[in-house]
Amino acid sequence: MKLITYLILLLFSVGLLESEEKDESINEKGNFEKVWINGVGTFVDQDLIAAIFKLNRDQNYTHGQGMQLFSSRLTNEIYKNDDDKFIFNLPSKISIKVAGFTPDELRDTLPVVGDRPYFSALWLGLDLQRVDQNKFKHTNRSFYFGIMGIRNVADKIQSSIHNGMNNNNTEEPYDPVGWHNQISNGGEPTAYYQYKITKLITTKSLSKESLTGNISRSNRWRNQFTYNLGYSIGYVTNANIGISGRSGIIDLRNWYSGNSWISSNISSKKNNNNKNRYFNTSRINELYFSYGLNASFTTWNSALLGQFKETSYALQYDELGFLVIDGRAALEFVLRDINFTFYMGFKTPEFWTNNSRIHSWGGITLNWQWFNRNAK
Repeated sequence: MKLITYLILLLFSVGLLESEEKDESINEKGNFEKVWINGVGTFVDQDLIAAIFKLNRDQNYTHGQGMQLFSSRLTNEIYKNDDDKFIFNLPSKISIKVAGFTPDELRDTLPVVGDRPYFSALWLGLDLQRVDQNKFKHTNRSFYFGIMGIRNVADKIQSSIHNGMNNNNTEEPYDPVGWHNQISNGGEPTAYYQYKITKLITTKSLSKESLTGNISRSNRWRNQFTYNLGYSIGYVTNANIGISGRSGIIDLRNWYSGNSWISSNISSKKNNNNKNRYFNTSRINELYFSYGLNASFTTWNSALLGQFKETSYALQYDELGFLVIDGRAALEFVLRDINFTFYMGFKTPEFWTNNSRIHSWGGITLNWQWFNRNAK
């Protein structure tokens, strides 16, 4: 752990020196707009990470992992008619991911009545992002299509992890033997659409810095806070509201990026005023803590209630947790084109029975986007 800490500090110090050599400003279309893919990323979620800190056992949201591709050109193709020089098209994110959920008792071959059902889904998704630096408003639209209940995906991932840790199934985490009871076992299509608006609360420092055109490269501690509103329709249907923040060595222009997105606002509209140059100058390195709380008002959750396909066990509608609070705390590190995040999350019960419980998990995200390398 000490070696990893020293390595991060060394890389961050080198990055600070590099970023101070010159200001890279892009006021014309660069090569990054001519290629379809200009970034890759991966993430792993595991409740066993929380178990290391004695915060959880292998239950509820048991695992998730995926890969993603980033495309600036795709966003620009969709929003190509916008001429506002302070509305920036951020890289689209194309994701493929798998997630698995389990009840508390993994050794029972029968459905665990009163607990959450087994559930798995394989997803293919698209996220479209824009930010308006005049109104301090960030929007995200997500379109996800998936298959629920695929056999031999989530169960094989979970079993392979447990087999190496449970001493021949004599101790936790036990081998799961109830995956044949999962929601929509054998496969069923699903989908959802999600819309989210994020607004910056602490606007004073960013407004002042943008008017002068001078980017603060100091290592002093700074804070930013945002609030968000959104909704989801489909596989999960809900409305949500939240508040979040970040504290540390931060680039004020990246106020919306406390979720493992690398932020590089590059506009193709020429303008020589200070504010335009400020938002079109390359990002500086960051090292900070991010944190947030969200409240969701849920009216449907297919992972608990199922959909149209007959299933061996699902919760009743009156057992659904209609109000769910979730939180997240993370350490994030941005070195030029690379973003690394280690985070812990928790969620209040998604279902209201005698087996309801708060669950928690941890995760790691690593993204690399290379369009900054085309800066001149």
